[in-house]
Amino acid sequence: MPQHFLTLELELSASESEIKSAYRRLARQFHPDLNSSPEAKTKFLAVKEAYEVLSVAEKRANHIQAWEWQNKIDRKREDEHRHHQFQAAEEARKAKEAEEKAKWIEAKELRAKLANVLNLGKYAEAETIARRLLELNKRDPLAQAALGDVFRSRGDFINASRHYAYAAQFDPDNDLYQRKYEDLMDAAEDSEKAKRIREGTDVNVGPLLVLVFVVITAAVYPFFAQESPLFPELPAVNQLTFGLIGMLALAGVALGGCLSASGALDRIHASLGSATSKISPGVLLAMIAVFNFWLALGLYVLVGMSQGAFQRSVSRLLTGVIAVIVVFTISGMLTSNDLALQTMIWSGNLIYLGAICGWYVADAFRPRSV
Repeated sequence: MPQHFLTLELELSASESEIKSAYRRLARQFHPDLNSSPEAKTKFLAVKEAYEVLSVAEKRANHIQAWEWQNKIDRKREDEHRHHQFQAAEEARKAKEAEEKAKWIEAKELRAKLANVLNLGKYAEAETIARRLLELNKRDPLAQAALGDVFRSRGDFINASRHYAYAAQFDPDNDLYQRKYEDLMDAAEDSEKAKRIREGTDVNVGPLLVLVFVVITAAVYPFFAQESPLFPELPAVNQLTFGLIGMLALAGVALGGCLSASGALDRIHASLGSATSKISPGVLLAMIAVFNFWLALGLYVLVGMSQGAFQRSVSRLLTGVIAVIVVFTISGMLTSNDLALQTMIWSGNLIYLGAICGWYVADAFRPRSV
């Protein structure tokens, strides 16, 4: 409705004299004969209409009543609009809280599942879970570290280092993330060197020549020593001698130490298999190899093929152990078939344990490099 009091620039309590005075002032201001602006005529007509209504007491009273009623309706509509806005905002807030809670619950379940599959070495499944976690929260340290493990298992040091750096940044109190990042930092800074390492071409040949000499020497020693069996009363090991056991352990230490020194093996801390565990998969296999090396090897191959969880360093170490077993078995055939058979069955236990020890020792003396 027309707001005549506003047109005349008056309050609702304006008197008749004030109304008349305002009309005269505005009429002169906007009269077409005195004001040539395009909107003057329109404003003049509005001023005239307002005065015609407000100059009559009855019309003025009706206009005031209608205006107040209209304002009341407008205020009610405005209140209803604000109420609807508040309700919509409250519903949106509750929906967002429900969504955030659902994401939190999903993330909690995924983190627990991720820790489990990482400990089992299931890198393919771990990658899927980690990427979903990052969709929920890009700053999730476990997901970042898990992707670091995944890329590390593939020999991709640059991407592994990047994800470990994120994990260490998002969880600065976790020493494991920081140590993994530091062990890969050199490779991430030197992409060409990282590429050569992944391709296996950046390997020092000198320690490998030493390894060949030690293994061959250790393998032929029992043949020339002609020692008596250490356990003649035990049929399963009645051909093994003290010297043969010592040479097997020596060959294992030489294997792990020389492979580490040559660069064929990663740093043992950098080869940790899980973002939640401080135990290397190589060490876990050693626990099984105490009882039987071939059982540990079979388990590693089975998990690796089913889960895509092969690790470069552990695979190389196991391959080296098999090669040393073959050399000692051939040497044992020069004495007897029984010695060769027992050597093939049991020598892997000692060789692998010795190799883990040699890896640890040699790694401690390696310079700060991947």
